[in-house]
Amino acid sequence: MAGALLLHYDPARPDQATWSHVNNLGELTSRITSGSLEDAAIVAQQNKVIVLLDSSNVHLNRVQLPTSNRQKMLRAIPYALEEQLAEDIDDFHFVIGKTDPHYGTPVAGIRVDTMDALLNAFDQAGINIDAVIPDAICSPAAPDQWTVLFHAGKALVQYQALIGTVIDSANLPLLLQASLNKTEHKPEKIVYFYLDGDEPDPSLEEIDSEIEIIKVAYNTHPLVVFCAEYTRAKSLNLLQGKYKPKRKSTGQWYRWRLAGSLAAVWMILYLGINLF
Repeated sequence: MAGALLLHYDPARPDQATWSHVNNLGELTSRITSGSLEDAAIVAQQNKVIVLLDSSNVHLNRVQLPTSNRQKMLRAIPYALEEQLAEDIDDFHFVIGKTDPHYGTPVAGIRVDTMDALLNAFDQAGINIDAVIPDAICSPAAPDQWTVLFHAGKALVQYQALIGTVIDSANLPLLLQASLNKTEHKPEKIVYFYLDGDEPDPSLEEIDSEIEIIKVAYNTHPLVVFCAEYTRAKSLNLLQGKYKPKRKSTGQWYRWRLAGSLAAVWMILYLGINLF
């Protein structure tokens, strides 16, 4: 049996999803399929379901905080990002990853109403979700390497493990140039993943002559790239805090609990009669 069902999803297109099974080695084991969530529910049975969320719905960032206490960090994150968000911080749900000494603490934030709508859509389709991970941090990450993955007119940029962003492909050269100008740790190479037959803009190779450019074509859908990397990104699983899945008790436990309750009642009655 496959290790999980990887499902790529954008709440802006609730009637459309793309999925495939992946084994424990990070290899796709079934055909990449697109359809409705109801279609996906048929193959989701008996599998862990990992949702790779279109990062256009997520605020990805990094922060430097004077504490390493996780609870204090979670309380401080909304205020540290308040000036960067054009919306009320109380409308967001935040999770954090492991702190990097150079890049800081990775943060993912999502609007509560977006998260609620996503969970409701999957619940209505009858699909139980094990994790929701932003897709922009599911491409290969390595020290001294930046990764850019092109998909559906957008560029998913990852500077470091768990630290990335998403931008319109047309604006990518400006973003990369600005990022290179302000960073103290320039990458040795930039890897571009693109749909076979749709090569990236050649001008991207001229941003910095000292940086090696590697181009890798993928077929059909970026799930073929994400499948090998999503487990590393699980620390920014959005199903944390108030969205952490509740463990469901089994029918076996219910029957044993009922039997135990009846036994306790009979014991009390027995002792009561003897005392009387």
